Amino acid sequence: MLSWQEVYSSAVRWRQISEPCDPVVWGNKLRYNFMPLARGTAVTGFVVLLGLLLAANMEFTESIPKGLQIYWEAILNVEPGSFVGSVKSWLYPSLKINTSWRDRPEVSSAFSTTRSVVAALSTCND
Repeated sequence: MLSWQEVYSSAVRWRQISEPCDPVVWGNKLRYNFMPLARGTAVTGFVVLLGLLLAANMEFTESIPKGLQIYWEAILNVEPGSFVGSVKSWLYPSLKINTSWRDRPEVSSAFSTTRSVVAALSTCND
């Protein structure tokens, strides 16, 4: 499996993207375009965006600009590139690279079997 840095390096070499979070924003635009339109799904769309950014070691440190509804930006911008451009001005400057996860132990060192992982994730109180 490739790391995020390897994927980014490959993409930059092929000049497919200019910023490391462009693919995350593109994917989120597609999600907004194919989901049913409701306020609840719009909020979950932004939460998915934040989760994808966190998975790429990027932490969103600010708030969405007042009056902006990101899902309408996605729906009204036909091309993914224009959506990225409209979001880039406020989203990208507020992203902070976060690598604090590197200091944490591997999951496999704490949970050596599938059973122990399932037991740890279980919320059943018998």
